[in-house]
Amino acid sequence: MKMDTIKIFYQSKVFILPSREEGFGLAILEALTCDLNVVVWDLKVFRTVYNKLVFKSKCYDINDFSNKIIKIINSKEYKNKISNNKRQKQLKNLKEKNSLNVQVNKIDDFIIKEYRI
Repeated sequence: MKMDTIKIFYQSKVFILPSREEGFGLAILEALTCDLNVVVWDLKVFRTVYNKLVFKSKCYDINDFSNKIIKIINSKEYKNKISNNKRQKQLKNLKEKNSLNVQVNKIDDFIIKEYRI
């Protein structure tokens, strides 16, 4: 992640990803790493990968999506961002599970298995 991106993330209150299709959503993990609250559509991939670490809005309901953003920006409760221990632990586990080393090993294992190297 570029230093400019990190600087912008730390100056922000919320990260918004209105993507209709995602594989994993690496930008979400980057935003969470910078202690940002994240708002996304309630897509299966986000429920599976990020579960309660992100705020999910009803799919393609712009009013619900914008209301979640406004609630986060205006609420003192969310201004502490990811502060409770449970969320910190979930984020740490997610980062470890999806680290570059883990992903490279998965690819290596797949290649070895598929091509019997």
